[in-house]
Amino acid sequence: RIVGTGVAVANAATHARDEIITVDGAPTRVQVPGLSVAPLVASEIDDTVVVEPNRMRNGVLSLAWDDSGFLTSIVDTRHDRELLPEGAHGAVLELAPDHPVEYDAWDLEHWAHRLAERITTPATIEGVESGPLVGAVRVTRAFGSSKVAQTYRLRAGSARLDIELAIDWHEDEKILTLDVPLALRADTARCEIQFGHVSRPTHTNTSWDAAKFEVPAHRWVDVSEPSFGVAVLNDGRYGHALGDGAVRVTLQRAPQYPAPQADRGHHEVTISVLPHGPGLHDVLHEAECLNLPLVVATGEGAGEGSGAGLVLHGPVAVVGVDHPGVLVSAVKRADDDSGDLVVRLWEAAGDHCRTALRLAHPVAQAWRANLLEDLAAASPLPVDGGSVPIELAPFELITVRVQPA
Repeated sequence: RIVGTGVAVANAATHARDEIITVDGAPTRVQVPGLSVAPLVASEIDDTVVVEPNRMRNGVLSLAWDDSGFLTSIVDTRHDRELLPEGAHGAVLELAPDHPVEYDAWDLEHWAHRLAERITTPATIEGVESGPLVGAVRVTRAFGSSKVAQTYRLRAGSARLDIELAIDWHEDEKILTLDVPLALRADTARCEIQFGHVSRPTHTNTSWDAAKFEVPAHRWVDVSEPSFGVAVLNDGRYGHALGDGAVRVTLQRAPQYPAPQADRGHHEVTISVLPHGPGLHDVLHEAECLNLPLVVATGEGAGEGSGAGLVLHGPVAVVGVDHPGVLVSAVKRADDDSGDLVVRLWEAAGDHCRTALRLAHPVAQAWRANLLEDLAAASPLPVDGGSVPIELAPFELITVRVQPA
């Protein structure tokens, strides 16, 4: 209804996007503000993806693979850093026996990862996209009763290497992981949780550390030195092993109790490798982008409906924030049917910050409410036209209730 008679791109992420997406089968660069719908307008980009035999690069990343399909190099050309340790292979699939002492579908024993073996069965390698905006190479490998198609995808202007996995999984009591070794030295890794992140050890110095042989993380795990880091992002796999200079992502398990066919069948997941400079802002944005893809929407045209006859001339934003470390969790109407707008947002990088909540229309009043949106317990916030200034402590989650003018 917002689009009207045209074609638009919807961005459900908090911040502005500048990405290559596929529209009608063709890669296209689009630019869309955060939490908004904008007309679909193709933009030029001063970068290209070059695909060569056993190599692929854009203006940010350069990667290489051997004749078996294993990554042998990932270089961040901006920082002149090789991401993989010398002699190591990246994004390697590993298979291990999975026999919990108890609770077959719930527990994972510490020896499982130590028994993992690299999957080295012969692979077929084929080019999928050859540039100039997108390059992609697919490596397909069969093992046991299963098969995995692993696609390395690189987009123009992007520092994110997407590893797309299409998994046909038919093993019993096995665990499948993806190993991402990193040429970094860090005692801890930061793991995303709801409304923040926690640091977890990358070593086994104590029995407590050793007990964390598999840890949870939501959309990203980040391993950083003071000036450079690498994040491993995902769109739906939350078990990670941190240690031996690597991040391992658990892709599949195959328990037989209580459901003998649990998790068997076809799965698709994307694991991304993202090098970055100091801080977490790039990690936060790219993880949100991976999990909230841009959506191409076609309007209702000239037929009946509230969008009939309308033409979208520019971006239409719901709300916006102007700090890269702040993310929006929800935008909704107040539960009491008052017509007020409720926005929940949080500071995600672990830093004290000041920001402003921007709205498309003037604001009469704004309050800092509790999660129940209770006005009796709310405190007033200053209002400047359609903007509400806000101060946030590290990892603070707040609910802002707004009354339109």
